[in-house]
Amino acid sequence: MKNRFGLDEPQVSPDGRWLAYMSTESGRYEVYVEPFRRRGESVRVSTSGGGQPKWRGDGKELFYLSLDRAMMAVNVREGATGPEIGIPAVLVSAKELGAVVQGPDFDDYAVTTDGQRFLVKRPVGEANPQRIHVLLNWPSLLQ
Repeated sequence: MKNRFGLDEPQVSPDGRWLAYMSTESGRYEVYVEPFRRRGESVRVSTSGGGQPKWRGDGKELFYLSLDRAMMAVNVREGATGPEIGIPAVLVSAKELGAVVQGPDFDDYAVTTDGQRFLVKRPVGEANPQRIHVLLNWPSLLQ
């Protein structure tokens, strides 16, 4: 678990088998998985940058945000020398997600234990300001 590039956002899988984390070993933030408290290899999960890893409740699927802010999912299972990682799949594009992703080391979303629902930060702004009109002394207008 020692890494000269550092470990950010460490997340132990709910079944206690895996540790997911971010590291800049490749020169940018990437997501990695390695066995937790046992020997085995560390495997890079993300293919083009990523951060904010989160586990599904059974520890068999890992979610993360790509550097272009898409929500990604990848299967994780036991391999001969460490984790076997599936092919990362885009669950929701950055445009559809609409998340306010502040950076790879912030908590911009949460996932339910079944991996079926996500709670994602959304921008709050003045795009469609709501106005309230208050009419004072309105009975005088009826006279």
